[in-house]
Amino acid sequence: MDLSTITISTAIWGAVTGTAGVLISLFSLLVSYLNFKRDRADVRLDFQKDRQLIGQLLHGFKPHTNYICLSVLNKGRRTVTIEKAGATFLKEKGGLIFSDSMIFGSRELREGKRIDFLTEQEGLNLDDINSFEAYDSVGNVYRKHYASWYRSFYYWLLDKLYIRRKQLISEVRKAHK
Repeated sequence: MDLSTITISTAIWGAVTGTAGVLISLFSLLVSYLNFKRDRADVRLDFQKDRQLIGQLLHGFKPHTNYICLSVLNKGRRTVTIEKAGATFLKEKGGLIFSDSMIFGSRELREGKRIDFLTEQEGLNLDDINSFEAYDSVGNVYRKHYASWYRSFYYWLLDKLYIRRKQLISEVRKAHK
């Protein structure tokens, strides 16, 4: 064997082992990413309207009254502590908080479990709701959009262009005259 054959075979084996190392490291990176996605908190919200309570009623709930039920589900593996639940308005700034979430306080949401929050539907115009939200103890917001995307975009654009604020300022000035 001469020196050129040894050099060529060494180069080939170096390329083969380098390629195998790259493929194995890419595979381990993919497995690590999939484990990360599987192990994180995956909180989903579900919304139902026109619900009534039957049987023995809990704290402050009325019979024959329609309620909005916001269910918070944890599909992930991490435990999440839900502090509050509420909704944001579409046509004006701010939102509302379900009194149910304030009365019972923060609740721990484990893997595969759910928490239901109730509020009275009477007096609440659902056309003014942009999204239903749940807030956890570290400040994350989990959202279920209720309004269509084009209505949300329309009112967002009005806010960014200050059109609605200009209308409100002119209404306030008219009221003071």
